Amino acid sequence: MSNLSGTLSYSDQGIKLKALRGNYGKSPVKLDGEIDSGANSRWSIRAISSGFYAEDLKDIPFFETLNFTGSAKLDFSLDGSSQLLRFENKIDLTPVAYRYKDVLIKDAEALNKLQLKGRVIGGKTIAIERLTYELGESKLAGKVGIKSLDSPVFTLALGAQNFQIAPMAKFIPALGDNPKGSVNLDVRGRGDLKQFDASTFEGAVELANFSFKPESFPKPLNLKGKIKFLNGQYDFSALELNSGSSNFMMSGGYKAGSQPVLDVALTGKSLVLDDFFASSADSSMAVALKSTLERSDLLSQGTSKVVFNVGQLNFKFWRLERAEGNLIFKNKKLEINRLDAYAGEPIQGQGSISLVDPKAIQFETHIWAKNTSTGKLFALFGPVFGDSLS
Repeated sequence: MSNLSGTLSYSDQGIKLKALRGNYGKSPVKLDGEIDSGANSRWSIRAISSGFYAEDLKDIPFFETLNFTGSAKLDFSLDGSSQLLRFENKIDLTPVAYRYKDVLIKDAEALNKLQLKGRVIGGKTIAIERLTYELGESKLAGKVGIKSLDSPVFTLALGAQNFQIAPMAKFIPALGDNPKGSVNLDVRGRGDLKQFDASTFEGAVELANFSFKPESFPKPLNLKGKIKFLNGQYDFSALELNSGSSNFMMSGGYKAGSQPVLDVALTGKSLVLDDFFASSADSSMAVALKSTLERSDLLSQGTSKVVFNVGQLNFKFWRLERAEGNLIFKNKKLEINRLDAYAGEPIQGQGSISLVDPKAIQFETHIWAKNTSTGKLFALFGPVFGDSLS
């Protein structure tokens, strides 16, 4: 503290602070309270700041990882003995703009409050028994334990019921355009606040009619079900997905990272690939894949493995019934290892499309059929073939 002014009095009973004003860094702070001088001295302190600046948070673990601008309002109270201090900290971050990587971006003047209530035990261990984080119309609650500020190893538990998604869209870019629905959230974490990016987080998200539109998708995705996660690994079973004319269940997992991996099984009523690949109505599968590849980290850098069994499989002019098979997309190459379906009559197929050289897309296809009319068979390759052969 610097530039102190106010009343600071000493006596045999202890120290009293009255309207003591000063600066913590460049942030103005007002202190009131008293400290008893007994063997087991008691503290009763309140600190208020109407403009606590971002740069004065730089030495506080985790906060130092955020890109802050502006000043917050702070109201901090401390009461108890040196062995057991109770505290309550209310921070109004509404005037502040900050971001955490590209995950969370908060503009100035968006309602944002953080409240911490707990204990300091033995002068070291911090037990935050009640943490409330309010952003816009949404709120998270939980608790945190910190070994000490010198060695800020932490444990965390956060949760929310009926957490509305729409108000969070302005803060979380990954939610895309016009998200809807709600989630029940359960998050547990552990790690070191000084190495927050290396922390471990796990838990579950239960989606209730959750709808959002990723940037690389032509139509919104509507999801219902439960997703479990451990850091960048997401696992799900019986996750219902609807998009456009597509309706199916998904089971499997997704691993995020620089080389993401999707491994899923799809079962259900219909899979219409046009609902997931952005392209013009008359473009081919290769062109649609190329267009999506340019906007998707999963397709351009990762691996996708899909096993499917659906009542209807459509793409462009394809109309396949009772379709099952498997495919893999890796190193910018799609391989359909097996396809069994009905196009009026049973057919089988396999093939591949290579997008390694986007200027020279290569593909290879094999289709087997018995006792199938040539019109129905060649219609798989477009209306020109289907209408001209019999």
